[in-house]
This record gives sequence, C-alpha cells and structure tokens, in this order.
Amino acid sequence: MKAQTLILLFALFTALATQADDTLDVKDFHLRPAVETAKLNPSGNLIAYEKFGDVFVGNEHVPFSKIYGVNNWHKIHTVSWISDSILAIQTRNNGSGKIGSHFFDLLIQEHDIKVVRKDYIDNQGYIVDRLPMSPENIYFGQYRWNDDGHVYADVHKVPLFSETPYRFNKNQKLNSNSGKIIEWITDQSSLLQVGMSYEDNLPHLWGRKSKRSNKMELIWTGNADTYFNVYGVDPIKRHIWVITDFERDRRAAVVFDLETATVNEVLYEHPNRDVNGIVMDANGEKPLAVTFIDKGRLDYYFLNDEANAVLANVKQHAPAFTYAVYDTSPDFASMLVVKFGQSEPGVIMHCKQQGTDCSPLVDLYPWLDHVQLSTMKVLQTPTTGDLNVESFISFPANADLNTTATLPLVIMPHGGPIGIYDAPFFSSDVEWLAYNGYAVLRVNYRGSGGYGRNFEESGMQQWGRAIERDINAAVEDVLKKYPVLNANRMCLFGASYGGYSSIMGVIQHPDKYKCAVSFAGVTDLPLLFNKRSVQNNETLTQILKEMIGDPASQMTELMAYSPVYNADKVERPVLLIHGTKDSIVDIEHSWRLSRMLSFYNKPHELKIMRGAEHSFDTTGEVKIMYDWVMPFLAEHLKEEVPPTETTSVKTQ
Repeated sequence: MKAQTLILLFALFTALATQADDTLDVKDFHLRPAVETAKLNPSGNLIAYEKFGDVFVGNEHVPFSKIYGVNNWHKIHTVSWISDSILAIQTRNNGSGKIGSHFFDLLIQEHDIKVVRKDYIDNQGYIVDRLPMSPENIYFGQYRWNDDGHVYADVHKVPLFSETPYRFNKNQKLNSNSGKIIEWITDQSSLLQVGMSYEDNLPHLWGRKSKRSNKMELIWTGNADTYFNVYGVDPIKRHIWVITDFERDRRAAVVFDLETATVNEVLYEHPNRDVNGIVMDANGEKPLAVTFIDKGRLDYYFLNDEANAVLANVKQHAPAFTYAVYDTSPDFASMLVVKFGQSEPGVIMHCKQQGTDCSPLVDLYPWLDHVQLSTMKVLQTPTTGDLNVESFISFPANADLNTTATLPLVIMPHGGPIGIYDAPFFSSDVEWLAYNGYAVLRVNYRGSGGYGRNFEESGMQQWGRAIERDINAAVEDVLKKYPVLNANRMCLFGASYGGYSSIMGVIQHPDKYKCAVSFAGVTDLPLLFNKRSVQNNETLTQILKEMIGDPASQMTELMAYSPVYNADKVERPVLLIHGTKDSIVDIEHSWRLSRMLSFYNKPHELKIMRGAEHSFDTTGEVKIMYDWVMPFLAEHLKEEVPPTETTSVKTQ
C-alpha cells in the first residue's frame, strides 16, 4: 500500500538563532540540517536516519552503525523499511537525476549491526508496496516513457537478494491496460487497487475492474486546478482516503467513493486553511490524524483517540515547545517526533510507552544549539475585496518590544506569486536578517497557496495592483501593532516575483520605503512571453496569460505595471542581483531595468552572479549575494542621527 509519512519534517522548523556570535556567518544559517530523514522499522524498535549523506541504523540500546553513504555525485532520495531487518535506500544522481535503489539485509546483534546481504535495482522507479506477507519481495513501480514522452509506471513483483538479478520484462508486469498510470496504491491484501495519471494537466483516477483482473478502468477526471492526493484504500476496497479540493474551495481530508466517484464523507475541513495531509499508521492501513497550519503552528485534528492521547503525553514533557509527529508504529507504542521552539532549533525525539518515555535522538542543527530562535508573531489583516491576509513578523532574539521605533524592518514578498506561500517555520533568509538586528515581515498576499482556491485565484492578473495593496496593508497593520518598528527605516527584499514586488514598492511608495533589493526579479512583464520555452509551449503561454495578462489585448496594462517602463519614477536606491544561468527569469530583465535607471540617472547597483541560476545550489552562492545585500541594507537603513545644535561663542 502507499505509505505516506506524516508531514514534511524539515519544512516545519521555525527560525534558527539570532543571538550575536562572531563565529557564525550566513552559511551557518543556510546549511542543510544534520538529519533530513528518519524512519522507524515496522515494529518500532529500530531507527534509520540520514546524516549528511550517510545512513545510520540503531536505537538507544544498540549503537548506531553506518549502513551506507553517498559520494559527492549523489544524494539520498528516500529511506524506508521493507521489514524489521531489511532497509531500502534510494539515491539520486545530482547531474542526471537518475534514481537507484539499494537494499540491505541487517543482522541486529546486542552491540552491533551488520549488513549480511545487499541488492541493487538499477531501473528507475519507486517502491509501491513492501509486501509484509511476502518476505524479501517488493512491488516496484518501474518508470517508463511512451513515444510522446509521457511518464508512467509498470509494477513488478521483485525478489530481493536472489542469485539472479530480476529482469524487468514487460510480460512480467502486474498491471495491464494502464500505460498512463504513474502513481499506484495497493490495498491491505497488496492488490493494485487504485492508480493516478496526469494527462493534459488533468488528474485521472483509475480503479481495479474486478477482484480477478489486473485491468484498470477510468473512474474520475478532475479539472486542471483540482488537487487530488490519495493516501490509502479502506479494507472494503470501495473507498479511498484523499486530500482534495474537488467540489470545494479549500483542500479537505475526505473519504472518496470509488463506485460513485463522489465524496462520501468529509473527515476534516478547516474553515480558513487548506489541509496539509493525512497522517497514516506505519502500515498505511488507517488514517490517524489530519494536519494543517493554523495561527503559525502545526496542528492536528485526530481521527483516533489513542493517537491523540499519545501526542498529549509527548507534549507534557515540555509544553512550551511545538511537536511534529514524523513516524509511528501501528500501535503508537513507538513514535518519532520533532521538538522545536524559540530556544530549540530542532531535535528528533524517540518516544515510547505511548509517549510517556521520550529521549533525544539527534539534533538537527547542533552548531546552533547555543543560540536562541527569533520571536515570531502572526497577523491577520483585512484588505480590499473583503479579504484577510496572513503575515508573519519575526523579531531579533531578545528584542525589547516595549520600546518605540528602534527596529528597522525588512519586508520580504515571496515568489510565485500564484500558489506559493510563506510558512511560519524555518527560513534561513529571515533568520540571518533577524540575527543581524532586522525585523522581517512576510505576507501571504492574495494568490498565495494554502488558503483555498478563491483566495488563490483572486491574485490572478494582480501584479503591481491588489497584491501590492495587500502587502502595504500588512505593513501598515504591523506598524500599528508593534511600535518597536521604525516606519522610517523600511526596505523591501525579494526574489523572482518578490524582486518584482520590491521594485514596484519603491516605485509606488517612494515616501514609505528607503530601498529595494531584487534577486532574479521580473522587471518587464511582456518580456516573459518572449522566452523560447514559452513561445513553443501553448499550455505555458496560456498559464502566463491567465496569471499576468494577454499581451495581444492587455499590452498597455502589462507595460503600466512593469518596472522597466516606470524607471523614471524610481526615487530610492535599488540593488539588482541576477545569475547568468537563470532559465526562469532571464538576466535580460535586470539588464533592461539597469539601463533604464542609468538613462534616468536613478540610484541603483547591478550585481551579476556568474553561473548562478534562479535559486542557489551552494552556501557559497548565498554568501556572495549577502556580501552585497548586507552593506546595502546597513547603508540605507541606518539610524538617522538628528543634527546637534551648535552655539557660537563670541570672543573679545
């Protein structure tokens, strides 16, 4: 069955540290966490975790042993257990993206763990089912490509550790008439029960025709904007557990009827937010809880009283912290949870005995153990169109919020703009700025994801318009609620759309903002349609038209809301940073704006990052950018000292 682990662990850690320490620099705030995945074996008595590309196995009694490690050309893709003693590790090639699957049969001794057998699947794919009733066999979904370049998956029953490597012949696949399905979900009997395909950007749900046949039939087709994520099949094989926004505004956890292709029951729907996911038990047989983000915290709606009681026991160890469940045994006797908070960058805990016995397993950021996290508050701001926007204001650690106008403010609009959103958790950029004494505001303006379809669609064709009004409304709101912020020391700083928004901010409100920083920012809306990748792709062209506007009929509006054609209105210093290998927003955007600003003799700097793409691959690239950004902010957000009065002394 499709085992979906609970939540994306490392997207959940609120800010790093902010206390002054000369030994820390920007790279420390952008390093990967020491551990990026951790898994319990089915019995819950053994733990596997990855640390900097090495995978270790052990527990509190058996010392952790290194089982496998990758070289610089690969990274760990997934870690999972096939059985209590068989570990699966998938790796991805950093260059080609090719996935390889490694399997290790472990001998667990009193003081040691040894690898007794190894196996490897060179074919690209994923583990569909670990087949608990058929030891040393798995269902493996082999990726294949048809003549149109469409990716699908054929399912094979693969024996592990056999003397002869398994041959992926087409006549040995378990599925039939299903050359479009890429995601397979099995039932409790390990039968292929449900599949998902995606054609013309539409989700298609397939179901098994009969108990005796492996043939699949199309059950349901959604719209292009329909979200549909299957988590499992119920024991009677008629219903599936799904997160979807089908026939509703926000994503909800529902029971979907395979016979009628309708929502049979709503497990949970939040009144304002999209549901994040369904927490399944370790065997993928039943849902335990539904997760969502509310008021800046990860929260749970429990579908199982026992799971609720276990997490309540866990929280009693340190109520001031936030806990995220990462993995659990079917009976909840053993759980992996992550604890994080203002004084804890993040630690994985192993909790046993229904959560009453918890011990730290491994620190996520051991190099930050001695520092505090920033303080974050959540705001709800009414704006135009009867909408409310949510934003997050982060203050430097130990900042005295009772003082007046002492903190400079950096506003960081996120990229996208449609469907992307800021979360009130880990942000390296926010924390580096807060570490250096800046308050940081992030706004989930209209168009942001996570708040339902209507909220997302309200951001369409609002570049430079309602989106920017939302950001400014949030800025005014935070200034009123937190007088510690200095309204005369504010700067905008963003990337991609965030870079565009930052520049438009100083164009539209030169009296409000002191400066703007744009990394890989859009500056010329019509230019977005001139990319070859857009011109040769009708679907992408249509998406851009819906998001931004149609150049054929709306050229006037596109130019009116492009920084390039408003360069004469720039009165505040602008820092433009762009990578030469940016394939998303071509560097031509920054070159054009720089030339226009030079023509009008407007204050600006253009910094070119040789070889950099639309995002950073290394902490070295991050450091290069911030070596330009930090002096720029320091210069333009420095505290203005009023001139002192001088008295002339008359001499005789």
